[in-house]
Amino acid sequence: MRKFVMVITSLLILSTVTSCVQSSEETNETDISYKNYFNGFLVYQKNQEVPTNLLIFTNKEDWQYFSEKYVAEGERVASMDDNINWDKEDLIYYATTGSKPGYVSVNNFKGYQIKNNSVLPIFAEDSKQNTLLAVNNLGQTSSIDISYNVWTIVKKKDVPKGVKNFYNRS
Repeated sequence: MRKFVMVITSLLILSTVTSCVQSSEETNETDISYKNYFNGFLVYQKNQEVPTNLLIFTNKEDWQYFSEKYVAEGERVASMDDNINWDKEDLIYYATTGSKPGYVSVNNFKGYQIKNNSVLPIFAEDSKQNTLLAVNNLGQTSSIDISYNVWTIVKKKDVPKGVKNFYNRS
């Protein structure tokens, strides 16, 4: 009888461990490994258009065109520390602006998930410890505003080809 209980207990433990491993593998399928390229706030002119969505860049020419038009200051800072190997890597760009002029509040960036054929950023849950805040104290009449940007380098093989976020210049 004791042997029977041990076998049943062992099977239950093995079953639990196996289901945990499977759940972990399923979760990892939606994650994209990344390396930070730029993560911070950028100041821009209020009349300047700033794309506030997630875009995936697959080549240097498109990124240069985009960054010169929208985020030249950030690109100069980011490229001082890292270079992108465009043969093996893509760049994921994400930016957001605040709900009020001169104010941006975001939670810490945690990574990416793939949902409904789109790559989506994941942020920490709301809490004072997880929140980043930037405020333009020059007042509402100031001609500058703030955006929060996360740019990451990812391996081309880790980005599914069917997602909708690929940058298209046209």
